[in-house]
Amino acid sequence: MACLEEIAYLQGFIGREQLVARGELFAKTNYGQNLLRLAREHEAAQP
Repeated sequence: MACLEEIAYLQGFIGREQLVARGELFAKTNYGQNLLRLAREHEAAQP
């Protein structure tokens, strides 16, 4: 299954804020948790 938000984020089409917003929308699902995890990991990796 493709994660369109993840692809859009990694390609620069959406920002971290949009990724988090989508993750929060689906926060009770594994899909939403994956989006929030991705946002946290990328935030921690920023200098």
